[in-house]
Amino acid sequence: VLAKSQKAKALEMIIEKVLSHQSIFKFSEFLDIDSVQNLGEANKSLKTLKLFAYYDYQDYKASPGNYLSLNDKQLKKLKMLSIITMAGVSKSLTYDFLSRELDIDSKLDLEEILLELIYNRLVNATLDEKDKVVHVEWTFGRDAKAEDIDQMICKLEAWASTMEKLETSIEQHIEQLDKSLLDSKDDKVQFIHECMEAKEEEKKNKESRGSKIASMFSSIPAKLLNKKP
Repeated sequence: VLAKSQKAKALEMIIEKVLSHQSIFKFSEFLDIDSVQNLGEANKSLKTLKLFAYYDYQDYKASPGNYLSLNDKQLKKLKMLSIITMAGVSKSLTYDFLSRELDIDSKLDLEEILLELIYNRLVNATLDEKDKVVHVEWTFGRDAKAEDIDQMICKLEAWASTMEKLETSIEQHIEQLDKSLLDSKDDKVQFIHECMEAKEEEKKNKESRGSKIASMFSSIPAKLLNKKP
Protein backbone atom coordinates (compact mmCIF):
# COMPACT_ATOMS: atom_id res chain seq x y z
CA VAL A 1 0.00 0.00 0.00
CA LEU A 2 2.88 2.34 0.85
CA ALA A 3 4.58 1.58 -2.48
CA LYS A 4 1.31 2.21 -4.29
CA SER A 5 0.86 5.49 -2.45
CA GLN A 6 4.41 6.59 -3.26
CA LYS A 7 3.88 5.68 -6.90
CA ALA A 8 0.67 7.72 -6.98
CA LYS A 9 2.49 10.70 -5.44
CA ALA A 10 5.24 10.41 -8.05
CA LEU A 11 2.67 10.37 -10.86
CA GLU A 12 0.91 13.40 -9.41
CA MET A 13 4.24 15.26 -9.35
CA ILE A 14 4.79 14.34 -13.02
CA ILE A 15 1.30 15.54 -13.92
CA GLU A 16 2.01 18.81 -12.09
CA LYS A 17 5.11 19.30 -14.26
CA VAL A 18 3.22 18.41 -17.44
CA LEU A 19 0.55 21.00 -16.62
CA SER A 20 3.22 23.67 -16.12
CA HIS A 21 5.40 22.77 -19.12
CA GLN A 22 5.27 25.57 -21.71
CA SER A 23 5.67 23.25 -24.72
CA ILE A 24 3.17 20.51 -23.88
CA PHE A 25 -0.34 21.09 -25.25
CA LYS A 26 -1.29 17.47 -26.00
CA PHE A 27 -2.15 15.21 -23.08
CA SER A 28 -3.67 12.04 -24.56
CA GLU A 29 -0.34 10.17 -24.37
CA PHE A 30 -0.25 10.73 -20.63
CA LEU A 31 -3.92 9.85 -20.21
CA ASP A 32 -3.40 6.58 -22.08
CA ILE A 33 -0.89 5.36 -19.50
CA ASP A 34 -2.51 2.68 -17.33
CA SER A 35 -0.86 3.86 -14.12
CA VAL A 36 -2.27 7.36 -14.70
CA GLN A 37 -5.77 5.98 -15.25
CA ASN A 38 -5.36 3.85 -12.15
CA LEU A 39 -5.20 7.00 -10.06
CA GLY A 40 -8.99 6.87 -10.20
CA GLU A 41 -11.69 9.23 -11.43
CA ALA A 42 -11.85 10.98 -8.06
CA ASN A 43 -8.15 11.90 -8.14
CA LYS A 44 -7.74 15.66 -8.58
CA SER A 45 -4.51 15.30 -10.55
CA LEU A 46 -6.23 13.06 -13.09
CA LYS A 47 -9.24 15.38 -13.22
CA THR A 48 -6.99 18.36 -13.83
CA LEU A 49 -5.08 16.54 -16.55
CA LYS A 50 -8.41 15.82 -18.26
CA LEU A 51 -9.39 19.47 -17.79
CA PHE A 52 -6.33 20.55 -19.74
CA ALA A 53 -6.90 17.88 -22.37
CA TYR A 54 -10.59 18.35 -23.11
CA TYR A 55 -12.10 21.35 -21.35
CA ASP A 56 -11.47 25.04 -20.79
CA TYR A 57 -11.17 27.90 -18.34
CA GLN A 58 -14.94 28.26 -17.90
CA ASP A 59 -15.19 24.61 -16.78
CA TYR A 60 -12.44 25.23 -14.23
CA LYS A 61 -14.09 28.44 -13.06
CA ALA A 62 -17.44 26.67 -12.59
CA SER A 63 -16.01 24.01 -10.23
CA PRO A 64 -12.49 24.94 -9.07
CA GLY A 65 -12.77 22.63 -6.07
CA ASN A 66 -12.81 19.57 -8.36
CA TYR A 67 -9.30 20.31 -9.59
CA LEU A 68 -5.83 21.11 -8.39
CA SER A 69 -5.17 24.68 -7.40
CA LEU A 70 -3.50 26.17 -10.48
CA ASN A 71 -0.47 28.44 -10.33
CA ASP A 72 -0.06 31.43 -12.67
CA LYS A 73 1.74 29.44 -15.38
CA GLN A 74 -0.88 26.70 -15.38
CA LEU A 75 -3.74 29.20 -15.39
CA LYS A 76 -2.21 31.01 -18.36
CA LYS A 77 -1.78 27.71 -20.19
CA LEU A 78 -5.43 26.75 -19.56
CA LYS A 79 -6.50 30.12 -20.97
CA MET A 80 -4.34 29.51 -24.05
CA LEU A 81 -6.02 26.13 -24.54
CA SER A 82 -9.40 27.82 -24.12
CA ILE A 83 -8.57 30.32 -26.87
CA ILE A 84 -7.59 27.43 -29.16
CA THR A 85 -11.03 25.90 -28.60
CA MET A 86 -12.82 29.20 -29.23
CA ALA A 87 -10.72 29.87 -32.34
CA GLY A 88 -11.79 26.49 -33.69
CA VAL A 89 -15.44 27.55 -33.42
CA SER A 90 -15.25 31.15 -34.63
CA LYS A 91 -12.81 32.75 -37.07
CA SER A 92 -13.33 36.22 -35.58
CA LEU A 93 -12.90 36.76 -31.85
CA THR A 94 -13.25 40.19 -30.27
CA TYR A 95 -10.98 41.33 -27.49
CA ASP A 96 -14.04 42.07 -25.34
CA PHE A 97 -15.37 38.54 -25.72
CA LEU A 98 -12.01 36.94 -24.91
CA SER A 99 -11.48 39.23 -21.93
CA ARG A 100 -14.88 38.30 -20.48
CA GLU A 101 -14.48 34.57 -21.08
CA LEU A 102 -10.98 34.43 -19.63
CA ASP A 103 -11.21 37.09 -16.91
CA ILE A 104 -8.39 39.13 -18.42
CA ASP A 105 -8.71 42.83 -17.61
CA SER A 106 -5.61 44.11 -19.37
CA LYS A 107 -5.43 44.47 -23.16
CA LEU A 108 -1.66 43.99 -22.95
CA ASP A 109 -2.06 40.74 -20.99
CA LEU A 110 -4.54 39.43 -23.55
CA GLU A 111 -2.29 40.33 -26.48
CA GLU A 112 0.66 38.70 -24.70
CA ILE A 113 -1.25 35.39 -24.57
CA LEU A 114 -2.42 35.75 -28.17
CA LEU A 115 1.10 36.49 -29.44
CA GLU A 116 2.46 33.51 -27.52
CA LEU A 117 -0.15 31.28 -29.19
CA ILE A 118 0.83 32.63 -32.60
CA TYR A 119 4.58 32.36 -31.89
CA ASN A 120 4.20 28.71 -30.83
CA ARG A 121 2.10 28.02 -33.96
CA LEU A 122 -0.86 26.94 -31.86
CA VAL A 123 -3.03 29.48 -33.65
CA ASN A 124 -2.46 31.17 -36.98
CA ALA A 125 -4.14 34.54 -36.69
CA THR A 126 -3.72 38.28 -37.13
CA LEU A 127 -4.49 40.87 -34.47
CA ASP A 128 -6.51 43.89 -35.52
CA GLU A 129 -5.53 46.29 -32.73
CA LYS A 130 -7.64 49.12 -34.16
CA ASP A 131 -10.94 47.19 -34.12
CA LYS A 132 -9.74 44.87 -31.34
CA VAL A 133 -10.50 41.67 -33.23
CA VAL A 134 -8.55 38.43 -33.70
CA HIS A 135 -8.89 37.05 -37.24
CA VAL A 136 -8.21 33.30 -37.17
CA GLU A 137 -6.99 31.23 -40.12
CA TRP A 138 -6.39 27.86 -38.45
CA THR A 139 -5.77 26.34 -35.03
CA PHE A 140 -3.79 23.57 -33.41
CA GLY A 141 -5.96 20.49 -32.81
CA ARG A 142 -6.63 19.70 -29.18
CA ASP A 143 -7.13 16.21 -27.74
CA ALA A 144 -10.43 14.51 -28.57
CA LYS A 145 -12.47 12.57 -26.05
CA ALA A 146 -13.28 8.96 -26.94
CA GLU A 147 -16.99 9.76 -27.06
CA ASP A 148 -16.31 12.57 -29.54
CA ILE A 149 -14.62 10.30 -32.09
CA ASP A 150 -17.91 8.96 -33.53
CA GLN A 151 -19.19 12.50 -33.93
CA MET A 152 -15.97 13.51 -35.68
CA ILE A 153 -16.27 10.52 -38.03
CA CYS A 154 -19.87 11.51 -38.84
CA LYS A 155 -18.74 15.05 -39.63
CA LEU A 156 -15.95 13.76 -41.87
CA GLU A 157 -18.35 11.42 -43.66
CA ALA A 158 -20.82 14.28 -44.14
CA TRP A 159 -17.99 16.45 -45.46
CA ALA A 160 -16.88 13.69 -47.86
CA SER A 161 -20.47 13.30 -49.09
CA THR A 162 -20.73 17.05 -49.64
CA MET A 163 -17.48 17.03 -51.60
CA GLU A 164 -18.74 14.19 -53.81
CA LYS A 165 -21.96 16.10 -54.54
CA LEU A 166 -19.96 19.23 -55.25
CA GLU A 167 -17.68 17.32 -57.61
CA THR A 168 -20.70 15.89 -59.45
CA SER A 169 -22.24 19.34 -59.68
CA ILE A 170 -19.00 20.82 -61.05
CA GLU A 171 -18.75 18.05 -63.65
CA GLN A 172 -22.35 18.72 -64.72
CA HIS A 173 -21.65 22.44 -65.03
CA ILE A 174 -18.55 21.71 -67.10
CA GLU A 175 -20.58 19.47 -69.42
CA GLN A 176 -23.25 22.16 -69.77
CA LEU A 177 -20.59 24.77 -70.44
CA ASP A 178 -18.94 22.58 -73.08
CA LYS A 179 -22.33 22.05 -74.75
CA SER A 180 -23.12 25.75 -74.53
CA LEU A 181 -19.76 26.64 -76.08
CA LEU A 182 -20.30 24.07 -78.84
CA ASP A 183 -23.80 25.41 -79.54
CA SER A 184 -22.44 28.94 -79.47
CA LYS A 185 -19.72 27.95 -81.93
CA ASP A 186 -22.30 26.37 -84.25
CA ASP A 187 -24.49 29.48 -83.99
CA LYS A 188 -21.50 31.67 -84.79
CA VAL A 189 -20.63 29.63 -87.87
CA GLN A 190 -24.26 29.77 -88.99
CA PHE A 191 -24.36 33.54 -88.42
CA ILE A 192 -21.18 34.08 -90.45
CA HIS A 193 -22.57 31.88 -93.23
CA GLU A 194 -25.82 33.87 -93.29
CA CYS A 195 -23.89 37.15 -93.37
CA MET A 196 -21.84 35.95 -96.32
CA GLU A 197 -25.00 34.89 -98.14
CA ALA A 198 -26.59 38.28 -97.41
CA LYS A 199 -23.54 40.10 -98.77
CA GLU A 200 -23.54 37.93 -101.87
CA GLU A 201 -27.24 38.62 -102.37
CA GLU A 202 -26.66 42.37 -101.93
CA LYS A 203 -23.87 42.22 -104.48
CA LYS A 204 -26.16 40.50 -106.96
CA ASN A 205 -28.89 43.06 -106.31
CA LYS A 206 -26.47 45.90 -106.94
CA GLU A 207 -25.35 44.34 -110.20
CA SER A 208 -28.97 43.81 -111.19
CA ARG A 209 -29.90 47.43 -110.39
CA GLY A 210 -26.88 48.65 -112.34
CA SER A 211 -27.93 46.63 -115.38
CA LYS A 212 -31.47 47.98 -115.21
CA ILE A 213 -30.28 51.59 -114.94
CA ALA A 214 -27.93 51.08 -117.89
CA SER A 215 -30.77 49.57 -119.87
CA MET A 216 -33.02 52.52 -119.09
CA PHE A 217 -30.43 55.02 -120.25
CA SER A 218 -29.75 53.03 -123.38
CA SER A 219 -33.43 53.32 -124.35
CA ILE A 220 -33.36 57.15 -124.24
CA PRO A 221 -32.43 58.80 -127.57
CA ALA A 222 -29.00 60.31 -127.58
CA LYS A 223 -30.30 63.70 -128.72
CA LEU A 224 -32.44 63.96 -125.55
CA LEU A 225 -29.52 63.10 -123.34
CA ASN A 226 -27.31 65.74 -125.08
CA LYS A 227 -30.01 68.39 -125.21
CA LYS A 228 -29.18 71.44 -123.15
CA PRO A 229 -31.87 73.39 -121.37
